[in-house]
Amino acid sequence: MRIECCVPVTGVDENKARNARMVNPQTNRIRLSVDYNLGGLNCFTYKNELRGYYLHATPEYAHGYMTQCMLGTGVKHGLSDFVFYGSAACCRAGCPGNGGGY
Repeated sequence: MRIECCVPVTGVDENKARNARMVNPQTNRIRLSVDYNLGGLNCFTYKNELRGYYLHATPEYAHGYMTQCMLGTGVKHGLSDFVFYGSAACCRAGCPGNGGGY
């Protein structure tokens, strides 16, 4: 499940950009979303990602029913790591959630 909202932007400061070439002066909103990632290998960056909740921020240009965004301009930040305990691990640890231990 992904939770999204769009925040309007009134202007873009090129001096604060990570890369000045990727600044789009037409940007008029930022799409913020929080979602859960199962973790594993990211096929775009080839990095191993942890399981948990992530915040995504993507600058966009919205006009009517159309939305434009540039690939590679967004950011992704891990909010919290989540350790998954399977039913066998819960039984060994005595977790009450899966009828384990006691």
